[in-house]
Amino acid sequence: MTIQSSPSNRPNAFRENPRSFRKDLRLFLFAVAWGVEFTSAICQPRITIRQGLSISLGSLYEGITAHRDLTLMNTGTDTLGVSSITTSCGCTTTKLRRTAIPPADSTIVAVSFTNNDLSGPVKRHVYIESNDSIAGKLDVIFSGQVVTILQAEPRYVSFGNLRLHDRQQRTVHIRNTTDKTIHLLSWSSPEKRITIAGEQMRIAPH
Repeated sequence: MTIQSSPSNRPNAFRENPRSFRKDLRLFLFAVAWGVEFTSAICQPRITIRQGLSISLGSLYEGITAHRDLTLMNTGTDTLGVSSITTSCGCTTTKLRRTAIPPADSTIVAVSFTNNDLSGPVKRHVYIESNDSIAGKLDVIFSGQVVTILQAEPRYVSFGNLRLHDRQQRTVHIRNTTDKTIHLLSWSSPEKRITIAGEQMRIAPH
């Protein structure tokens, strides 16, 4: 038995009307591409900071570490991934609870500020990077006023070059910047060769 194949009797769309075929093909490819782009646009993570991008810390006391929490929310329709959190200086540190945030969910970034040897207005930045292509790299600005409770004048003391067994003396004035009397419990120095003597242990408001 011999089996032979024969050409199909159905018309070939390309042979019948090549221009129409190419036009239909272009429309089909455009529709597919638009559908992929439209789907991608819908399924996007959206990062939102509940506290906003500019946060006031109020009054901060010198030498005391202040803590604040940032709430990162995903208001989009795809999982939000936090890839990096950096700060503008070493005196500001952060701790992120989790890096992947599902849609309609949130997480916390704990931010700590150390205010040693500072006084007056301060500004710190926390930079957050994620897979939200629209938001890009967020810059959260923290501002506050560092309050020095006790002010020393001069703030730094130098004894210069000393000969062996020489003794020198320097005077430092302490000022109370608050509206209440401060009682000093003790004076001390990490340097054993330095001794401190104070005239009074109570400092009235200036």
